[in-house]
Amino acid sequence: MPGAAQQRSTLSPIANTATMAKPTSFRATLKSLQASATRFDADQQAARLACLSTLPACALPNSALTPEYHDTLLFLCAHPASAKELRQSERELARVVRFFRDEGSAYGERFDISGLPYNASTVRYSHDCVRWLLTHAQCHVAFDSFAEDGLPLNAAFKLTLPSIDRSETTAGLDNEELLRALAVRDDARLSFLVEQFAQFDSQPLVKDHLFDAIGLYVRITPRDKTLSRAYNRLAVKNIFHHDALLRKFDYLSVLNAPLPAADAYSAREKSDAIRVTRNAMLLTDRETDPATYMDERTFRVFTLERGIAVAVFGMVPNRQLPLESYVGFTLFKNGFPAAYGGAWLFGRHARFGMNIFEAFRGGESGYMMCQTLRAYRQAFAIDVFEVEPTMYGLDNPEGITTGAFWFYFKHGFRPVDATLRALALSEHKKSQQPGGHHSSEATLLRFTESNMALNLGAANTSVPNDVFTVTNRIASLIRRKFSGHRTRATEECIAAFRAKVALPDQLTHDEQNVLAELALLCEAVNVEDHERLDLLRRMLSAKPTDLDCYQALLTAFLELSRTLTAKR
Repeated sequence: MPGAAQQRSTLSPIANTATMAKPTSFRATLKSLQASATRFDADQQAARLACLSTLPACALPNSALTPEYHDTLLFLCAHPASAKELRQSERELARVVRFFRDEGSAYGERFDISGLPYNASTVRYSHDCVRWLLTHAQCHVAFDSFAEDGLPLNAAFKLTLPSIDRSETTAGLDNEELLRALAVRDDARLSFLVEQFAQFDSQPLVKDHLFDAIGLYVRITPRDKTLSRAYNRLAVKNIFHHDALLRKFDYLSVLNAPLPAADAYSAREKSDAIRVTRNAMLLTDRETDPATYMDERTFRVFTLERGIAVAVFGMVPNRQLPLESYVGFTLFKNGFPAAYGGAWLFGRHARFGMNIFEAFRGGESGYMMCQTLRAYRQAFAIDVFEVEPTMYGLDNPEGITTGAFWFYFKHGFRPVDATLRALALSEHKKSQQPGGHHSSEATLLRFTESNMALNLGAANTSVPNDVFTVTNRIASLIRRKFSGHRTRATEECIAAFRAKVALPDQLTHDEQNVLAELALLCEAVNVEDHERLDLLRRMLSAKPTDLDCYQALLTAFLELSRTLTAKR
């Protein structure tokens, strides 16, 4: 979710630096630096440079102020006003990194999972993510512990151990005793556990369920400064220097500006960009399906204006969702990962979610969101973006407090519900009148009863059918025609589909999964015409292998289905 819209910036409100006494301490100088960080007039730029000239003489305190300073420097490095300001910020960032290298152990566990340089963390991740970490050149990863309420290894290992060892699982041993009985060395525990659950690679949902249930914690220790939020960044040839933060702009102009071709990366450059993208999740204790299960063939980066670049990427076949395509993104600001999220594509409709990393809040959040939407819109031919209420207040009190609903409204989103849409327009009109009307908390909570949509279709004023409309029709078909018997429904629909469409006798495992989805779709929407049947046939082979081709074929199928329905 757009964190900048829902959370106050860590950069403090501005004081008038011209009237302030000259700072004499690290704390006071840091506060002055933060006070000027988001302003770019000549006085504020001079104030920042003065602070950045004073701070090197201040000892870095062994307190929360130094991590706070670290994050302020990240913001400045991503939003520099000049080459001189960037040099000074980078010099101080390097000093902070040396401090954590030399003194960081004194912090103990206070900044665990912080992404600070040389800072170890104890975390829980999926099996695939932990397996990736075991191959990670920038860190050492080891077994730490099991959750107290985790599934006993006895229950899981009954399904994984060879028969000769299986009797150990019936001896009433706890996890530690069982691992010792199996002669697993302490330094080999993690690789042993990963190996055991890898036996379920062909059944990823079963594997995820069991691995998550045991509650495995791992300890990640960076090998050097490169695995840190300070240095996990893309190489940037041309740094964008800011003369202001862009907060007022025509969002349609941004969305409609032609999208440049994806960057022409070498194999090494692409590998580095993927590593930075995945590390951005690791360094903030986050995990998203597209990052963990990334199909590297789909990874591409679009370099846009004002130092922004947007990477988008889909998922490997056995992790793809039924019918729709979950495509993740990472947004970079002058090389720094500044935001992440994803879109769930279904024809010209996409559900969308975005989160801005804490260090970069208070900047150009609206512009960053619109640049991301621009990339999705033009790369995948999207006309409607929809956001869910959790993004602006549902189960999110801070979203209500900050009025996040109006962040989306400002950038063209409107409630899908007609009654709430009319209420929003009325509230907005009142806010434009003298007196500055502000919506009540009760009104903002009402708005969370509906999704919001940004409709960019030229002739379409309503939200087109999303994936839930189609899956509901499939569920209705199964109840009505097959009395709720899902296995029978799938088998009979596949047989009916094969009778209509010439398919190869042998399909890959991934194609067989897609076949079940498309056969049910075919039956649910009663496809008989040759044109749509051919589109479904082509979608069968495209979905596991070609994200762009599948999206184009699905869009054509849905548009033709609407056309035929309208004619009837």
